[in-house]
Amino acid sequence: MSQQDNDIISMSDLLVTLIKHIKLWLVLVVLGVILSIIYGVKHQDNYEFSANLLGPSYISEGTAHWVMDKSELSNLIGVYYKQYQDANDNDFFINKIQFDADKLQLNIKAKKDQNEQVITSLNEFIDYAQTQEQYKTTISNWQENVEFGLKQLQQQNKVYADTVKQFQHNIETLSQTKDLATINGQALLNNLSNTILSYQNQMFNNDIKIQHYKSQLQTLNKKILLLGGVIKSYKPVGLTSPVIVILGIILSLVLATIIVFIIEFIKNLRQEVKQKLAK
Repeated sequence: MSQQDNDIISMSDLLVTLIKHIKLWLVLVVLGVILSIIYGVKHQDNYEFSANLLGPSYISEGTAHWVMDKSELSNLIGVYYKQYQDANDNDFFINKIQFDADKLQLNIKAKKDQNEQVITSLNEFIDYAQTQEQYKTTISNWQENVEFGLKQLQQQNKVYADTVKQFQHNIETLSQTKDLATINGQALLNNLSNTILSYQNQMFNNDIKIQHYKSQLQTLNKKILLLGGVIKSYKPVGLTSPVIVILGIILSLVLATIIVFIIEFIKNLRQEVKQKLAK
């Protein structure tokens, strides 16, 4: 028989080796299966909890608007998210929080019965973000701009009202003179009337804007909201108990077989070495 023939391992040789060590193989498989079942029973499935974020908002013309656009809020939350995790690196739940900047969404994987801890952790992070200076400054600047625009319109309307009052007084004065019956008098009266109407229209438009500004200030919500609260995934994520048991059984079969072949290889190797030393 050539050296090449000796190096070839047939399926029958593998089967014989397995049969020779069948007791050991069965013990290893049974032990692996038992351990897999125990671990699978004790294992608690993980669920994904998620929360979509809504930034500070206000109502204008019956529609919700946001103080910050999505990209600005996303950038701020991304920075605060890193800062918060670094400051609380020992907190189990906080370190598991993931932030999806594109969806403006917080995600965390936890056990089914850890719902309350998850909600608490996410709300604590939101509270932290809302206390940051840049966040508060952004809202403050927006509010100051609205208040400035409101004040400007109110002052403008006061000037218009005073002007209209003065023009109306001029019309009353002209009405008491005989010159009003002339063509020039009528032209002057028309000009004053048209000017008064123009100012009144501008005051009306300003009043609408003023009401919008007041509505924005009154409905301003400075908080970050969790849209729909914290949502738990319907099905568990990652490895579940049944999958763990199945994988454990398969792994037990494979490892038991490998161990048996290793033992047989070592046994044959020792015997071959002894034979060569005996020569």
